[in-house]
Amino acid sequence: MPVALALAEMNSLRSGDKSTLAEVLTSGVECPPDIPPADDSCLIIDGQALLIALGKPHGAVTFGDFADAFVKSVLHSGRNCARIDVTFDRYYPTSIKGNTRVKHSKGARPVR
Repeated sequence: MPVALALAEMNSLRSGDKSTLAEVLTSGVECPPDIPPADDSCLIIDGQALLIALGKPHGAVTFGDFADAFVKSVLHSGRNCARIDVTFDRYYPTSIKGNTRVKHSKGARPVR
C-alpha cells in the first residue's frame, strides 16, 4: 500500500479533527499569561494565523504598512524571547489538507 491503512479512507487520505487533538494535547497544561525573560526561550508563531488575526491594521494603506504592522506584532509577542521563528504552512495537492480542500471546494472562487 502507498500509505498505511490507518491513514486511509476509500480513495483518499483520512483527515483528522484538529480541535479534538488540541484538547488532548493541552489538557492539564496551564499557559502563563506572559513569557518570563530567559536566555534560552523561543517563540514559534503560526504566520498565517497571525496574518488573519491582524486583519487590516488601522492606517495600513500599502503592503509595506501591513508588513510593518506584522513585524511590530511579532517583535512585541517575542519581546522576552531569545529567538522568534515565524512559520507558514505549505499544502501540497497530494497532502491530507489538499484533499480536504478538494472536498470542500465548489469550483472557481473570485479573488477578493
